[in-house]
Order: sequence, then structure tokens, then C-alpha cells
Amino acid sequence: MKIPILVLKFYGQGKLMKSKYCLSLLLGMILMGLSGPSKAQEVPISEDEMIALINSSYGKTPLYEGKDIPDKHLHTFDFNDDGTSEWVVVPENACGETKNCTFFMMEYDKKPKKPGWKLLLMADGKVTSTTPWGFATAPRKTKGYLDIVTVFDTGPEGPGLRHLDRHIYVWNGKKYEEYSAGNYPPDRPNDEMKVFLSDLDKLKFQRTAPRNLHKK
Repeated sequence: MKIPILVLKFYGQGKLMKSKYCLSLLLGMILMGLSGPSKAQEVPISEDEMIALINSSYGKTPLYEGKDIPDKHLHTFDFNDDGTSEWVVVPENACGETKNCTFFMMEYDKKPKKPGWKLLLMADGKVTSTTPWGFATAPRKTKGYLDIVTVFDTGPEGPGLRHLDRHIYVWNGKKYEEYSAGNYPPDRPNDEMKVFLSDLDKLKFQRTAPRNLHKK
């Protein structure tokens, strides 16, 4: 069976981002490759756990009241280059008129004693051509994981301009946390990083098109 894939170019290591439309099948394939067919069949994989984690983390009105997550909300990407993709969920009803969206980055912990979904990052960011899931990966790693950069639209800055707050998240060994060590990057930026930061700056010139979404 072929899995439809939407491929988007992301910064960092020349990798591709992939959106795959079959959560149970892909996770099953991953587990089969790691543990063999019999082991994979013994591990229950359900979107119910993912939905429960998203709703409890959001802490407001539940984002999902059913048992399924729409395919267009699901995305995968390998943030730590270990050959296994992490998952990103961008609920459409967690987006506002300015395209600021809450996104959830998760991985499925396959430890035998307590397998289940683990939240790596929940944050807000503007969905744009450069930040298609509310964030972009920087061409830099911290402790083996690509750094995450978001921009949050706080409103007009001037004629034809938007004011965008930039937030940077780095891996602390267990999850992502906001970068607070001063200037970013802490070392001298290379050419790829300069282009990346320049592309983020250009987002202030993007127009915000009205969308039929809940206001945020």
C-alpha cells in the first residue's frame, strides 16, 4: 500500500519534512522494523492516547472530542537524526485569524515497561510558507536535536508590516525548552544560519489572509 506523502523543504541538514496520512500503519511499520512482526502486533497503538495527551496538555476546551485526528493535522520529521520520526500535530481549531497556531511535538516511547506518547514541546507559532507547522528547524543542533524557531504574530507594526515575536527552543536532554542564553546563535552564524534568520525576518512582510478559524 502506498502512503500519500507531502514533502516540504526544511532548514537543517538538508532534510525533508514528511506528512504521512496513516498513523497506525506507519507506527506499526516502525515497530515491526525494530522488534519483528510478532512484537509489533503485541504493542497496541491508538490515537486515543495521543488525543488524551494533547487535550490534557492544552488545558482548555478539548481540541479533539472524537477518537481520530484528521490526516491534515498529522506530520512527521526526524529531529534528532536517529532514523525514527517524531510526530507533530497542528490542530486547526487551535489556530487564530492571524494564523498563530498551537502545535504539539511528540514521540512514541517504545520502552517495554511503559510504552506511550511523550510530549516534547507544546508551543505557539505563526503558520507561514517558512514555518508551515508553526515553526522552522534551524540549521543548528543542541545535544543532538535540531533547534526550533517560532514567530508569533502580535499585530500590525506599520503600513504593510506585522510585528512578529521570535521564540527559540533547544533540547535539554529530555524535552525542548525556550532558549535563554542571550544572543542566538551563541556562536558566530555561518552562511546557512544567516539565510535562515533573514528568511524569518522577511515574514513580517507577509499578508495575513482571513481564515474561518477560532480566534486566538
